[in-house]
Amino acid sequence: MCGIVGKAMRQGADLALSDEKVAQAIGAINHRGPDSCGTYSNGNMWLGHVRLSIIDLSGAANQPMVTEDKRFVISFNGEVYNFRDLASSLSLVALRSHSDTEVVLEAFAEFGVEIFSQLNGMFAFAIYDKHAQKLWLVRDRLGIKPLYYSIDSQGLVFGSEIKAISVLTETPPVCEISALHEWLFYGNTLGEHTLYQGVRKLLPGHYLELDLIAFTHETVEYWSPVKQATLPQIKGSQDDLAKGVEHLLEQAVKRQLVSDVPVGIFLSGGIDSSAITAFAAKHYCGRIATYS
Repeated sequence: MCGIVGKAMRQGADLALSDEKVAQAIGAINHRGPDSCGTYSNGNMWLGHVRLSIIDLSGAANQPMVTEDKRFVISFNGEVYNFRDLASSLSLVALRSHSDTEVVLEAFAEFGVEIFSQLNGMFAFAIYDKHAQKLWLVRDRLGIKPLYYSIDSQGLVFGSEIKAISVLTETPPVCEISALHEWLFYGNTLGEHTLYQGVRKLLPGHYLELDLIAFTHETVEYWSPVKQATLPQIKGSQDDLAKGVEHLLEQAVKRQLVSDVPVGIFLSGGIDSSAITAFAAKHYCGRIATYS
C-alpha cells in the first residue's frame, strides 16, 4: 500500500506550492508508505509519492519515477502481477530496476493508453507527459485501489485519500448531504459520488486524461467485465467444472505471491481463506505466515 497525491494547475493560476503545503500533502498519506517519499515538480505539474516497498526494495524503484529521457513521470500505488510477462512480451529491455512500476511506465511510454487493459493487478496511478503536457489518472479493473480527484478554479487535484486532496484545494471540501443516504444504506457511496462536494472517485476500469494546455479532460472506460470477459462454454461433468474453478483460483493465488518481502494471509475461518492458504502454501517458497 503506497500513497499518491498530485496537482495539475491551470495556466495563470498560482503555480507555486509552498514547502508547507507539500509537507502537509505528503504528511496526509505518510502512513501509507513508511519506506520512502519523493516529489516531482515541473511548471504546472506536481506529483508526490510515499512508498511501501514490496517489489525491488532498492532505491532504484523509488518514486515518482522518471523515464531516462525525462519525458514521462509516474506515481504508482499497488501491484501489477503480470509485469514480468509484460516486460518479456513487449521486449522491454535495459530496465534500471526490477519493479513493476518501471514496466508500467516504460510500456506506457512506448504503447500509450492501450497498455492499461493488459495490466493484471490492483493499482491506482498517475502518469505525466512533459512534452505533450498531459496527465493520465488510472484505476484498476475492479477498483481495489482508491483514487479521488477534484477540479476547481486552480486546477485538478488527486490522491489516494480525500484528506490529501483537501490540503491542496482552493477551499476545503464540505459534506455532500445527498450522498449520505447511500453511505448509510450501502456502507459506501455509489459510482463517482463521495461524501464531499466536488470530490469524485475515478470509476474502476477507467482512466482520466487531462490536457494541461487547454485544461480539458475526458474519462474513458478501458475495461469492464461485461465488454471484456468471455465466458467459456460449459462442458463436462460437475467434477470437471469444479476442477476448472480450482485451477483458475490456484493460478490467481499463485500470481499474487510475487513479492520481495514475506507474504502473509488473514484467516477468517471460512472456506475461501482456507482454500487460498492451501494454494499459497503449495506455491510459496518457505513457510507462509497466517493471522487470525
